[in-house]
Amino acid sequence: MFASRDRRCVPLQDSGLMHAMGMLDDIFLPRHGKVTFLGGDADLVDMLVHSLCSRASVRGAPVYWVDGGNVLDPHRLSRMMRRQGGNPRLALEWVHVSRAFTAHQMSTIVEERLETVIRENGRGMVLLPRLSSPYLDEDMDRSEAQHLLRSSMRCLQGLSRSLQVPVAVSAYSGRGRMQRIVRDGCDEEMLLCTDGGALRVDAPDGREALLPLAPGQTSLFSLPGR
Repeated sequence: MFASRDRRCVPLQDSGLMHAMGMLDDIFLPRHGKVTFLGGDADLVDMLVHSLCSRASVRGAPVYWVDGGNVLDPHRLSRMMRRQGGNPRLALEWVHVSRAFTAHQMSTIVEERLETVIRENGRGMVLLPRLSSPYLDEDMDRSEAQHLLRSSMRCLQGLSRSLQVPVAVSAYSGRGRMQRIVRDGCDEEMLLCTDGGALRVDAPDGREALLPLAPGQTSLFSLPGR
């Protein structure tokens, strides 16, 4: 788990964040066979998911985006693809999107359909931003919702290991218990926040970095042992 940090995350322009996220993509990528939890500021995490999707698809690799929190922004994704030297029309053909509006829909996608789609279209990155959102329905029994979410996380772990695909998930922070279930079901974690005009990253294996938010700045890295 990440220790709590007393840092304020301030709104930043897309251009500066795209610059930092592009650098981040080349340094910290979700690992094959692992489920990575993306935590910290929700807006930064959402942008990172878009950046990871853009990076992979521009390079001709399949991306499987399971959207439970209505996160996908095609305009932002297209801008990132152009910034990374890709043609959005071509790159988007590599992106397979599935949306879930209820907990049962999400569980069905994760546990019954995702593996089949990956085997049919080729191994690639799996992204599940705000995975816990459909499980927060107030009309749903909380115990049942938690049971379904734990089952989905176990399935994602098994899928990542059996197919050796990288899986990245985030959780909606509106209910602490659900967020903990998602975090506890992951193999490793990455925390994102802004710090003094830079993007601060606490990545798996104790790696840390400050990434510049404007071209021409110098990124600062620290690799402490933990």
